[in-house]
Amino acid sequence: MSIEMINDTYVIDINTIAKARKLNEIALSYEEDIDILKDRYVIDAKSILGIFSLDISQPLKIRIHTDNEDVLSRFYKDLLDLIVR
Repeated sequence: MSIEMINDTYVIDINTIAKARKLNEIALSYEEDIDILKDRYVIDAKSILGIFSLDISQPLKIRIHTDNEDVLSRFYKDLLDLIVR
């Protein structure tokens, strides 16, 4: 049985420079592609300039592209402080 590509998406709040930097550091620690989605824009979460080009005062969506459940679990744990509940 083959596993299809999993796109896991969360709504996050990075309304401060410190939170935006934390998100960027988290993204840089992964080999997988990680996107930030805002309206019709898709930004690479590994690009600090891309992150700061967005309006970070509003919640954003973040998505990691992987088929590895261990990576998905670690990603969720890394983002816990930023996820909007």
